[in-house]
Order: sequence, then structure tokens, then C-alpha cells
Amino acid sequence: MPKKCIMMLVVFLVISGITTLAENMVSPPDIADLMNEYNIHTCSIVYRNEENKITENFGRQDFLSSNEVTENSIFEIGSNGKMVAAYIVHKLVEENKINLDDKAEKYLDKEWVIADTRFSKITIRQLLSHSAGFSPSFEFGIDKHIYFEPGTKFSYSGVGYMYLQEIIEKVSGLDFESAAQKYVFVPLKMNDSTFLPGKVVTPYIHSKSLTVYCFTIFILSFSVIFIIGLLVCIISKFKKFNKKRLFTISILVAGLINSGALLSLFPKIMIIFAVFAILGIIILFVTRKTKRLYYAAFILYTAIIIAIGLIVPFSIPVPSIIFNENVNCAYSMRSTSKDMSKFCDELLEQYNKNGEMFDSTITIDDNNSWCLGIASEKTDETITYWHSGINPGQQSIVIINPTNNSYVIVLTNSDNGYEFSKKLARLYLNIDGVWEIERVKL
Repeated sequence: MPKKCIMMLVVFLVISGITTLAENMVSPPDIADLMNEYNIHTCSIVYRNEENKITENFGRQDFLSSNEVTENSIFEIGSNGKMVAAYIVHKLVEENKINLDDKAEKYLDKEWVIADTRFSKITIRQLLSHSAGFSPSFEFGIDKHIYFEPGTKFSYSGVGYMYLQEIIEKVSGLDFESAAQKYVFVPLKMNDSTFLPGKVVTPYIHSKSLTVYCFTIFILSFSVIFIIGLLVCIISKFKKFNKKRLFTISILVAGLINSGALLSLFPKIMIIFAVFAILGIIILFVTRKTKRLYYAAFILYTAIIIAIGLIVPFSIPVPSIIFNENVNCAYSMRSTSKDMSKFCDELLEQYNKNGEMFDSTITIDDNNSWCLGIASEKTDETITYWHSGINPGQQSIVIINPTNNSYVIVLTNSDNGYEFSKKLARLYLNIDGVWEIERVKL
């Protein structure tokens, strides 16, 4: 064969090979475009594979400053703190201070024990795997009711992890923050991580969520107080109160009830309700001499604010939580992408040592199960392990793929952050994962 033909064939094969390789390569995600699509103001990302570790940061730390976000910027990572609690439990197991099949009741004071025969069956293992039978929610007080036979099925439960926190404190002899420092943050050099209140990257809450949080208790409280007061006035033939005074008292009392609830449950949005309340008081004062206008103006003002919040999609920056929040492993953790990367490095190491945290314990469906502190999802390609954190205005995800020692961490300051994070993770990991479980309604 002539040399020219051989050379042409070689060149052709090389070009074809490069073209095929380029077609099969996954293009790096265009993060700026994705942020615009999902209305994400700030995010911090870490992606690790077997060859290297990539850190990406976008946006500003503060609403009122130009400080750019970095790998050391602190975010609320919410329920991802449950992984830290689980990790502490496994460390206590290594120290022979606790056993996964111990009954939870063994370590609890009387106020945590309930009068249900099924309670005595609950084990540490079931608390870790969300199969103890507790409620998924604790926002309006700890619901200690058991909804199904412990160990028989899965139901994601913040309440269960509050029980775990109590057990950790009993066994370790430390408050939970100190236990986290001793077993996790100090040894892994997670220097910017804590469960204590503190300043974080400015959260952006979606208008619809903000409206629900701000006004649900206020409207319900006002309605109940006004209706009961009206019945009392009718029975007493309005001898003590007239309708105008009842209307005013109902607004003020409902405002106080709502303020107390917000300070307890969602302190970061208290300032939004405070602005609404101040403007409302001004309206009541201005219209006080005209009875019909007095009623109509405040009702119309409230209706317009609520309608705009529910119908018009936009996000509002709110202050960081810096007060009035108890340490809670179920939602109060604050950390950075750099620190969470150190934690994921440790989790991968534990996985490679056959750590119990990754033992599949309760089946959710054909593709999903919950292990002893982390979720697992099976796809056609591999099994990934993951956890998410969803707080108002701050959403994040951590996904680990032990098959190739890779993981992705995405921290955001948006109510759209979870969907954005999953989309980004699919692009980085090249896995068509879902990473979501249905919250069981009990």
C-alpha cells in the first residue's frame, strides 16, 4: 500500500477517534445558565472524582454587600445534619458505648417515653433508618405518637432524629454541639461547621412559601378570635365591646400569636411580618374615624399582600437566623462546601472500610432504600448514597458514588435550590438519578 494512502488512513482514523471521543464526553455544566433558569442567587459546589476535586462558587454572600461567595461561605444545610448525628452514633458504637440493636428507651428520660407498648420495641437502628414509626414533622411541637409498628416500613422522621440527639447526649455526656465538635468537626477539621445559630449566606425565600409561613397562623388566629368574640358580643348585646373594638383586638392578638409562632418556628422571616404589621397599624390609625373604611382598608390591604405573594413568583432576601434557635440535629446545622467535602471524604473512607452507615436497612421501593444514616438509590449504572437539606431559603444536596470514588456537594440560598442541585449533580456525575423520596402522610 502506498505510503500516502497509509498516512491518509491513519489521519482519518485519528480524526474519527477524536470525533467519537468528543461526542461521548459529557460537556461541563453551564452553571450560570442553570442558575438563571432556577432563579438561584448564590451557590457553592464541590465535585470530586478519582482524578481531582473541583470547587465552583457563584454569587454574593450578602444581599447588601458585594462579598463574593467562597468555599468557606457558611450555608444552612438543614437535614444534612442528620448524617452527622448518624456518624456520631456509629462512633459511639465503635467505643462500645452503645449498640445499634439497643432499645432506645434504655437511654431516655421519662419525658421522652410515651405510653404505647410499641415504644419499647424501638431500637437505635430503627431511629437511624427512619423506620421507628414516628411522625415526619415536628414544626408545631414534638409529635411523639407512633404511627406504625416499628421496623415494618419507612417514614422519614425529624422526630426520630430528635430522639437520637437525646440518646447521643445521654451516652456521650455532652450536649449535642459539643458531641459534634468532639466526634466530627474537630477530628475532620471542619472548622466552620456548627449546629449553633449564626450568620449565613443571605437566604432567598420564594414569595409563595413566604406568604404561607407569614400569614397562615395570623389568618387562622384572627378568624377564631373574631368569631368567638362576635358570638360573645351578640350574647351580651354588645355591652362590653362594639364591632370596631373587637376587630382591632382580634388583629392585635392574632398578630402577637403569629409573631410568637414565627419567632419559634421561622425567625428569619419575622422581619417580613413586622413590616406588614407596621404598615397595617398605620392603615388602622389613618382610617380610624371612618368605620367602613376602617374595616375595608385593612382587609383589602391584607388580601392584596397575600394575593401578590401567592400569585406573583419572586424571591425575597431575608436575614440570617442569629437568635432564638435551639440546637437540633434535624435541621439546624450550618456548614461550608469545603467542610462538607471533608465529611464526604471521610464517608467514602468509611464506605471502603465496609462502614455500617451504608448498610441498606429498610426498603422504600424498587430503587430506593434507607441505610443507617443516609439514603441509597439504585440506577442502571450504580448505587449512589445521598442526603438533602431543605430549610426556608436554603437548600442543598450531597451525593456520593463509591463506584468511582466521586461525590458532588451543592449548597444554595434558594427555595428552588433542591431541583437545581439535582440537575447539576446529574451533569457532574453523569448519572440519571432522582434522589427524592415521597414523604409518607401518616
